[in-house]
Amino acid sequence: MGFLDHGGLSEDVMKWTVFAPVDEELVQFSGDFLSYFSLFTRHVVPCKVGWSDIEEMVNGTVVSNNVKGFSLEITKDENDEILMVNGVDIMFPDMYESEWLVIHGIKGVIALPENAEDQETESIEELPVEKVEAPDPESMEDFPAEKVEAPGRGEF
Repeated sequence: MGFLDHGGLSEDVMKWTVFAPVDEELVQFSGDFLSYFSLFTRHVVPCKVGWSDIEEMVNGTVVSNNVKGFSLEITKDENDEILMVNGVDIMFPDMYESEWLVIHGIKGVIALPENAEDQETESIEELPVEKVEAPDPESMEDFPAEKVEAPGRGEF
């Protein structure tokens, strides 16, 4: 993660914790651009919380994540063996850690509470939509298409 390890960061750099779902769980959201922001912000905490900090938390500790009306609750399973965030198992603790970022791998996606989905949709619908006009095809004549030849594949 090259740029994440970049040294020389100032002391006032914001620190973050990300609870990253496994790839297979995120497939269901591909192409659903309206939910990306909500999906991402539910999994991010605006402070660095390492695995040792999570292990020391009391069962049921609530952590704020700056999403209005939403927070993360750290709990343990019934056998006191697996730590969870909002009921999702933390499977890969401290899978990445730097001075300002820690990433914990989790088994699934942190879901919105059922009543919050309606509020989320309403707030998305209220966002201003900017009109973007497509370029005039005649003005594109100044930019002739180039043929690119890929080795072993011919021209594109």
